[in-house]
Amino acid sequence: MNKVLAIFILVIGINSWASVCNKECEGKEEKIDLCLIEGSVSTGLQKVAGYANCGYWAERYVVNSETEVRSTLSNLAKSCKRVNNLVLEGHGSPGYHSIGIGLNSNVFDGYSCLMAQDSYVRMVGCNVASGCVGDMFMHGLAEDLFSKNKGRINAPTFYASTVVPGVIPMFSLNGRSRDLQYDPKKRPPSTWGLTGLAIGSGGTMADHCKSEITELIDDVNSARKRAERRRCEASTFHIGERKLSEYQTLANGLSDSQSWDYSNVRSAIRRLEYQLDSLKDCRPASRDNNQNNSSSATAIQ
Repeated sequence: MNKVLAIFILVIGINSWASVCNKECEGKEEKIDLCLIEGSVSTGLQKVAGYANCGYWAERYVVNSETEVRSTLSNLAKSCKRVNNLVLEGHGSPGYHSIGIGLNSNVFDGYSCLMAQDSYVRMVGCNVASGCVGDMFMHGLAEDLFSKNKGRINAPTFYASTVVPGVIPMFSLNGRSRDLQYDPKKRPPSTWGLTGLAIGSGGTMADHCKSEITELIDDVNSARKRAERRRCEASTFHIGERKLSEYQTLANGLSDSQSWDYSNVRSAIRRLEYQLDSLKDCRPASRDNNQNNSSSATAIQ
C-alpha cells in the first residue's frame, strides 16, 4: 500500500511541475526582468535602493516565504512570462538569502522553463557567495534554474552597500563578486570566476572547497599544539586525528565533475570552525586535572 501511495504522489508531483510552463505559451512568451524582494527591505531607504538594485523596468514582487516565491513564479509562468534577468534582493549570509533560500533549498526546483536562454541572476545580500558554502549555494541554485537553458549567477563575497541609494546598485565592499556560468549541455557544466576588483578566477568550486577545508585542518592542528602547551581542558578537544584525516580525505575527493553531498561538506566545515574557535578560546585546566587532561586529549579519535 505504501509503495502505491508513493508512486501516486510522485506522478502527481511530476505532472504539477510539468504544467508550470504549458505548451499554450509556445510562440507567445514575453521576456521580462524580475525582482524578488524580501519584505524587510521593501520599505524606507532600502525600498529606494531597491529601484537601482532591481532595475527600473523590472517587475517587482515582495515575497516573505518559499510558498510566496513559488506562487509568484507559477503565476508568471501561466502568464507566459520568461525571465531574462532575475534579481534576488534582501539580506544574506554565506550560503543563504533572506527571501528564504539556502543550501539544499529546492524553492526554484521545477522552474527552469521560466528562465530564458542566457538569463542572468544577481543576488543582492551580504556575504551570500562567501567561502565554500557560498559556492555550493550558487551551484545548487544554478542546477535548479538552468537545467533547461544556460545562464549566469553573480553574488557578493563580502558585505554589500551602495554610495547613492536608488541610483547606484549595491556592490560588494571588497570589490569582488563570485560569478558562475552554467551550461547544462557541458561537462562539467560550471565555469567559475570573479568579477570586480579581482585577480584570477578564484578557482572552481572544488578548488575553493578543497583549499578551505585543508586550511581549516592546518589551523586546527596548529591551534591544538598551542592548546596542549597551555594544558587546556580536555573538553576543548572535540576532533581527534582520525576525524581530521577523514575530513582531509573528503576534501581530496571533491571534484567538479561529480555530484556533491552539500550537507556533508558544510558539516565538516562547521565542525572544523567550531573546533578552531574552541581551541583559540580554551582555558587551562586546574592543576588537579592536568594529568587527566593530558591523557584525555591524547585519547580523542
